[in-house]
Amino acid sequence: MIEEKEIKIKVDQNIFEKAKKYIKEHAKLTKTKFQIDEYFDTELFMFTNLNRGIRVRYNGKIPESVEFKSLFWNKYGNPNNPWYIEEVGLKIPLDAESKITLNTILKRFNLVLNIPEDANVDYQLFKNLLNEIGLSPKIIVTKEREEYENNESTFVFDYIKELGYFIEIETKGIDPMDILKTMPAISDYSVVRNGYNDMIGENIPNLISNNIRQQLFRLNHSWNVLETEVDIVNQLLKEYCEPTTLKIF
Repeated sequence: MIEEKEIKIKVDQNIFEKAKKYIKEHAKLTKTKFQIDEYFDTELFMFTNLNRGIRVRYNGKIPESVEFKSLFWNKYGNPNNPWYIEEVGLKIPLDAESKITLNTILKRFNLVLNIPEDANVDYQLFKNLLNEIGLSPKIIVTKEREEYENNESTFVFDYIKELGYFIEIETKGIDPMDILKTMPAISDYSVVRNGYNDMIGENIPNLISNNIRQQLFRLNHSWNVLETEVDIVNQLLKEYCEPTTLKIF
């Protein structure tokens, strides 16, 4: 199995444009996107501070999907990648099954959406219902993206309205740093390891930074698992790992 590797860097606009011009001559444009991501949370950032997220993703300017994501430490997994990511995706408007799924997730946090049984839950109603239980968009990421492909490599050029210019290089087997060094346009950059939402949230009061959350995992791998979730997370990790009679938590 060929290992996929990636590196993301932050650059200024001048280097960004020069690098994109260079890549246009050596790779094929495969995708362009304009995307908005809204991350819903409480005033105290309950979800983010537990390494969770409720995100609404726009396709262009139209809200298209809702995603719930959790990151757990999986001590029985691959020691080189000791993570388990729980992801649940729902389409907007929400259908009957999605309404049940969403409330099942929220009950883990002692939250319940009062969804009228026959309601067409479009984005506006969804947003109003979340507001009623104290959730609103706290972090917004506005992204313009171009992707290029060349042999075994993908080059991603992102302009993030709230942050600036980024280049990501994804490879199969090859060290992306080796490719980066061959690109004459890139003379100055900083390596980025956090997601855009974490970078925007870095200086927001009440929000625990991603770097501190990673430290908490190393001190106690179950620090972000609520009492209401122990059985659920145990089951998720057992299904993901080799069958075991051991308790994960």
